Amino acid sequence: MKNYPKLIKDFTNYCINYYNYESGIFAIDFASEEKITLAVERYLESKSLATIYFDSFDREQVKKILKHLI
Repeated sequence: MKNYPKLIKDFTNYCINYYNYESGIFAIDFASEEKITLAVERYLESKSLATIYFDSFDREQVKKILKHLI
């Protein structure tokens, strides 16, 4: 059985570490932790958790949502 709370927390941190405008690997201007977290929440709400793998594909989907929030 998947531990979704841990997966969601780890995935959110993964996205923050990747896109955060201050120190992200692929920093996006104005992408704060709060905006990235909101984008992750919107993405997770848009799909069934069973269809999410919390991988780079899902991270890229979060990026698309994030760009609309900025």
